[in-house]
Amino acid sequence: MRVTNKMLANNYLTDMSANLNNLQRIQQQMSTGKNFTKPSDDPFNVARSMQMHTAIDANTQYNKNITNTINWLDTTDTALGQLGNVFQSIRERLISSGDAAYGSDERTKIKDEINQQIGQIGQILNTTFAGEYVFGGTKGSSKPVDATMDSSYGEVTNTVAGGKGTINGKFYGSGNAKFTIEVAAVDSSGKVTKVNVSKTTASGTISSSTASLNKDGNFDIGNDLTFSIETNVSNKALTIDPTTKSKTASGSTYTFDCTSSGNAELIYCKADKTELITDPTKATAEDISQFDMISRKRKTEISQGVLVDYNVSASEVIKYGNGESDDLRSLLSRIVNHLDGKDETGASNEAAANKALTNEDLADLDKAIKQTLKIRSEVGAKQNRMDSAKEQNIQGNTNMTDILSKTEDIDVTQKVMEFATMQTVYLASLQTSAKVLQPTLMDYMR
Repeated sequence: MRVTNKMLANNYLTDMSANLNNLQRIQQQMSTGKNFTKPSDDPFNVARSMQMHTAIDANTQYNKNITNTINWLDTTDTALGQLGNVFQSIRERLISSGDAAYGSDERTKIKDEINQQIGQIGQILNTTFAGEYVFGGTKGSSKPVDATMDSSYGEVTNTVAGGKGTINGKFYGSGNAKFTIEVAAVDSSGKVTKVNVSKTTASGTISSSTASLNKDGNFDIGNDLTFSIETNVSNKALTIDPTTKSKTASGSTYTFDCTSSGNAELIYCKADKTELITDPTKATAEDISQFDMISRKRKTEISQGVLVDYNVSASEVIKYGNGESDDLRSLLSRIVNHLDGKDETGASNEAAANKALTNEDLADLDKAIKQTLKIRSEVGAKQNRMDSAKEQNIQGNTNMTDILSKTEDIDVTQKVMEFATMQTVYLASLQTSAKVLQPTLMDYMR
């Protein structure tokens, strides 16, 4: 009898413990709202839940990428719209410059207005978003372009030859610079081996392939008289070559002025605000590297494994054709020079300049406008794609959240019913055991 009672008591305690655990589990699920709180509760669904959490977090980041890209494209589209308006305004000015009633004064006024519009083009191409230059490619922390005043080399006076010559080319700077180069020594073949340099202003530097000079003095060179003139912004090659080598004697001097023409110039800009040379034959490694950065595409991930480029580079806007002259920098420079009454060589030729304004310049400007419209349409297509991607992203996030909820969250109604059932079972077990295992005085004595 004692053995039977002991077995009944043990079974009762085991069953009561199981009932209490089930009651506790359901009570915990109701208080947390989750089906499980630790991996051992449901290993399969816990693993699935962790995967869903990872996917939702990634999708949330993709949503941020898409939103940022949409804002970037909106800024780009606005800038391109402004650029198109400036081009149309310049086009109207070019057409009006062809009016036979317009004289040099009217064209000068048009030129002054276009100079300001060139500065506006530079400002638009330096549009920023979130602290980065929209048209700067991966070179987003520094300006991709700049608008500055160009300058021309003046006449060169050769005291030995007794004549004057014009130096072709330009330099970029804000001031004027006057240089005097004196031949200090020549070799037996007539090649210049040493020069003395002086300048009346501090806004420039003169250098050769073997030496440079930032102040008055002299230096040795190994070739004919070939120099580069550097100003506070950039440098261009300058060559002074005597008519005959016999005239290049010690004591010969060459004097020339670098003077501002007052015309605006659009240039690619280095981080130190000097001009970025894009001609491969003249560009330095730094030039090539920085130009590659301006031209490079920025990419972002909008879903797993899907990368899209979303930026427009300044080089795409500036280069509107395949030819060397199909360049916005060259076109704008030609326009202001033609409005000055100068032909392609820089010589005064009002008839040729007027013809170029209403023919070649206008045709090239139309190409630039067409290029801008093409780029803007591409930006619009990307905006549509990003809008669709955002809708898909939001829908995907909603679906995954719903799946996660079905995996993790409890059905409150069901759990309340289960809790009531388990509570009834527990109370019934207490009542049943009290009747089956009635205690006696002998039980207490044992």
